[in-house]
Amino acid sequence: MTDDEIIAQLRRAAPRSTAVVAAETLSKLLPTGLTQSALISYFKRAFPEIPLRVLLDAGGWSRVSHGGVDDDQFDRLLSPWLPRNVALVALDRAVAMAQSAYEAGESVADMEPAFAALVDFIQGTPGVEPAAEARFASAVRDGSLGLELMEFCVHVFRWPAVVAEARRLLGEAEHPELLQGTLHLVAAACDDWEDAELYSYFR
Repeated sequence: MTDDEIIAQLRRAAPRSTAVVAAETLSKLLPTGLTQSALISYFKRAFPEIPLRVLLDAGGWSRVSHGGVDDDQFDRLLSPWLPRNVALVALDRAVAMAQSAYEAGESVADMEPAFAALVDFIQGTPGVEPAAEARFASAVRDGSLGLELMEFCVHVFRWPAVVAEARRLLGEAEHPELLQGTLHLVAAACDDWEDAELYSYFR
């Protein structure tokens, strides 16, 4: 099972899973069992809206470390995010549909309706934009979302966390000029983004 398949399984289970149940699900999916680092890494990728500092605290769970966090404390610590609420589940679905359009599309004209639908969902659903921003910021590094999809949404929302992560990645690279996709993503946050003219949404 690939990392992406494991993350997809976690997200599917999240609406009915407390943190402990989600962690137990993850443990069953990992061939080597659950460790502290795996818990933090997979939870951050599956649920990027959970702040890293909270996940680091959750890493003190007694089943993966000697941090002294018992099951009840682990559940309470992550209870604002797990079980996952209906709006965040719907966000997962909308992002997945937009990503599918990116993967199947042969041109931006093919992709644009799904991209615009995702934007409309984020704008029309109270409370989901921070989670969407966190999801896209995570995708800067893990490559889980297509570049055109990310550019489109970044141009609409100008998400600081996404741009900051892209700049951080460029700063870490030995040859940042080779990271063309990341450079384009930074450019998409500007008013004069050249590729905006490719989309009827921005005309």
